[in-house]
Amino acid sequence: MKNSKDKSIVKLLLIFIAYYLISFHMPNLLHGYSKIVNMIVKDIVMIIVAIIIYYKDVLRDYRSFRRSRKKWLIIVWAIGIFVALYFITGLINKYYPNIYNLGADSNNSSIESYMKISKVYAFFKTVIFSGIVETILFNLSFRKVFNNNFIFVIVSSLAYTYFNYLFSGFNFAYILNPLLLRFIPCLLFNIAYIKNNNNIVSLMGMIMIRNLIPFIVIVLG
Repeated sequence: MKNSKDKSIVKLLLIFIAYYLISFHMPNLLHGYSKIVNMIVKDIVMIIVAIIIYYKDVLRDYRSFRRSRKKWLIIVWAIGIFVALYFITGLINKYYPNIYNLGADSNNSSIESYMKISKVYAFFKTVIFSGIVETILFNLSFRKVFNNNFIFVIVSSLAYTYFNYLFSGFNFAYILNPLLLRFIPCLLFNIAYIKNNNNIVSLMGMIMIRNLIPFIVIVLG
């Protein structure tokens, strides 16, 4: 039992180190190609690394998901969480429009920022990459370390929120923006993850669908 826990901790540290090195220090692999192509290549490398580290878990959950007769439930979960977040964001924006600067959904803002680079990259980054890498990074890795549901949900959600601070910059005046619009989505998806027997492939599907909805809306709008 102790060896299993130790291995889980090592894997968690390993995937976070890999994420940091690939995101910030990996050189362009395809010289002469555009920046977008090299960004996609780096993300593909990260996807491969994440899956290799947790290969047995991902493969087991994929086989379980494939055999399930309730695959359609991931659509219900994804749409339900999307609607819940839209409702929460609307309430915050209505009652605190100027104080906390919570006017925009953080997920939508990410999609729009990637759209400025490329629609293809925006789709790949927000739907495919986030759906695979971020679920392994912030959900599966922490779940393997923390068996207690409450501790797992809180630690995983806080880690996700903190890393978004690192990428978007820390501004204490607007602390509730990422706290509410990053922490709450991760919290809800962690609950969905537990309710779906900790199946990481189901969670990947939920997050991909949830991110695909605003992507389509933004593209068509």
